[in-house]
Amino acid sequence: MIEYEDNCVGCPREIGCLGSTCPFRNVQVIYCDNCGDYADYTYEDSDYCENCLSAVLDEEFSKLSVPEKLEALGIDAALRYEEE
Repeated sequence: MIEYEDNCVGCPREIGCLGSTCPFRNVQVIYCDNCGDYADYTYEDSDYCENCLSAVLDEEFSKLSVPEKLEALGIDAALRYEEE
């Protein structure tokens, strides 16, 4: 979730306020769509903090088969059959 906030730093009177040209006036802040904390990542058109994205990825990874997990991790493993 993208919001714009006024992050005024209260410039000293002798410097003066820059008004609408101040870089702290309309600051873009991105919040996690899940928990509302600051978001660090965008994944599939949603914004997430690290903890929430980790949970989403863990859930998706758990749905994969072993060959799909190996492929996703870039691991080359041969299928081994043992004959009795």
